Amino acid sequence: MRTLFIAVLQRAVVDAQYVGRNAESVFEKDRAHNWIIDGGAQFQTVCMYAGVNHEWFREQYIAGNMKKRTPRGRQAQQMLTSRAA
Repeated sequence: MRTLFIAVLQRAVVDAQYVGRNAESVFEKDRAHNWIIDGGAQFQTVCMYAGVNHEWFREQYIAGNMKKRTPRGRQAQQMLTSRAA
């Protein structure tokens, strides 16, 4: 079940880093960004089930440490799976 919640966090990062003009995607970008930044109860619950400290995740996101792509794949995925292990 933890894998599902890690995927939710990964998707939020991908959505928040969208670069484009599609109106629906821009809306989802803002929504994902605000969900992470606000750090509300739902965000905290998802982090808890993912096995990730919500404050750590939020700080890493704000610091720009969760880039969508790295030469070896998704940095956010790597950070989350190593942190949740």
